[in-house]
Amino acid sequence: MHNHLEAARGFAGLGMWEDAAAEIENLAPELRSATDVLRVRLEIYRGAGAVELAAVVEGELMKRGVLKN
Repeated sequence: MHNHLEAARGFAGLGMWEDAAAEIENLAPELRSATDVLRVRLEIYRGAGAVELAAVVEGELMKRGVLKN
């Protein structure tokens, strides 16, 4: 998981949203809902302007107590 997640973070840091999302999709399906992955996914969605998708991820992170209102 580490390599794909780090690559996704790097691409996101460069504003390369599609490449970042592709790295997330390279993760095993059971890892894609991990909190660390969702944090990166949120960054991707926000950066790409995917407001609805960002809201869904924010909601999940709030349920987990990672984000506050």
